[in-house]
Amino acid sequence: MTQQMFVPPPPLRRASTVPPVPPLLERLRLSLLAKHPEQRPQSIAEVKRLLEEAMSEEAAAQRFPGRKPDVVGRGDLHGPMLSGPPGALSGPPGALSGRPLAGLTIGLVRLTSREDGLGASCTTGLSAQGIQWTEPFGGGQAASLPYQAIVLDAGSDVEAAAAWLREKAPSVPVVVCLADVTTDRMNTLIAAGAKDIVPYPVTSDVVAKKVKRAARTR
Repeated sequence: MTQQMFVPPPPLRRASTVPPVPPLLERLRLSLLAKHPEQRPQSIAEVKRLLEEAMSEEAAAQRFPGRKPDVVGRGDLHGPMLSGPPGALSGPPGALSGRPLAGLTIGLVRLTSREDGLGASCTTGLSAQGIQWTEPFGGGQAASLPYQAIVLDAGSDVEAAAAWLREKAPSVPVVVCLADVTTDRMNTLIAAGAKDIVPYPVTSDVVAKKVKRAARTR
């Protein structure tokens, strides 16, 4: 029941043999399913406008400069679609219509599966606080998607987290969840581009506080 009330709907996944779901189309779908009413389109006319924008190569090029357009043709809409865990292209639904958001939209990147990190209780707590999140498949797309912040769960692997930060160089602030925190380990991550550090065990309240602060000061 808690997940039904607070956890975002799972994203659409497509088979590797067909093009990915276009970002604007996925964002429209998520906005239609948003938990907060103010984040949903307010009329059929608005849905129509957003759908036309999502299917437009020009609009995609303006919102995602430098990205190869992923615009679905009529035939592509019937391509195989698979459901999966949170982790596809996403962004703030309210941003499509210009309405203010009730919360943030963040990307989650996990380099570990420790339950005392970004586990189910933590992500459910984030959703309950109005923070929408998705988890890009493999974490590779997170740096290029229209998030307001990224949370990187490093576990105890500082070197892997620092390498991810240097390789992806995201344009939005990155908050790193880290086990076995020391000054040297924190400095390594900050030097690689981290905005802030959340020590283990990770709680939704601490993550939410640091993500909101990072997004305000970006």
